[in-house]
Amino acid sequence: MEWIKYFRFCNNFTVDFRIQSMNEILQRRYVMLLCLRSIGDLKDLSYEEIGNILRISTEQVKSTIEVFIEKGLITEKLKITDWDKVHYLSDLSTDRVKKHRMNRTESITKQAEEIYSAYPRKVGKKKAIDSIKVALKKIPFPDLLEIVKEYRSCNYVATAPAQFIPLPATWFNQERWEDDRTEWNREYQVRNIPKQIKFPEAEQNKAEW
Repeated sequence: MEWIKYFRFCNNFTVDFRIQSMNEILQRRYVMLLCLRSIGDLKDLSYEEIGNILRISTEQVKSTIEVFIEKGLITEKLKITDWDKVHYLSDLSTDRVKKHRMNRTESITKQAEEIYSAYPRKVGKKKAIDSIKVALKKIPFPDLLEIVKEYRSCNYVATAPAQFIPLPATWFNQERWEDDRTEWNREYQVRNIPKQIKFPEAEQNKAEW
């Protein structure tokens, strides 16, 4: 018989009239049979083996099973009635952890996608998503999303050419959500680039050359 460390017991036990109409001794024996069934088929055990496990005589095993058969809790072939409904096979903790991590990864990816969609510049999506995931470890999703939306609607973004708005990956990597808001509220201003100064001597040398 192959052992299963855990099985989930159905709470129907508390309201099933067939079970509650029995005394506590028979209820305990029924639970013990459920435990044995979670290990393997009861038909693979002799009445003597069942008696040894339940700590009762073979005659008591026979009379107990007769009661269970009469109440429809077990068949004559020692099969638990509605076994799939009586219990729910427990998953392994490693499976639960794996499932939890997968769900968390999917959730974080969706959050990163939503934040990326809110950012005013859509360039380098893959790197941006990775940077946003890192940022979400430092700041909660609702807060970061709200700040990104605030940045998107600020005066600087509204007036600046696209090429002067930081790439999303850069913005999140540099933790720009911590920027002073006064900088965001300023309109973009074109910088005056000084013209190249011409030196007479250089022009003369160039002419002579």
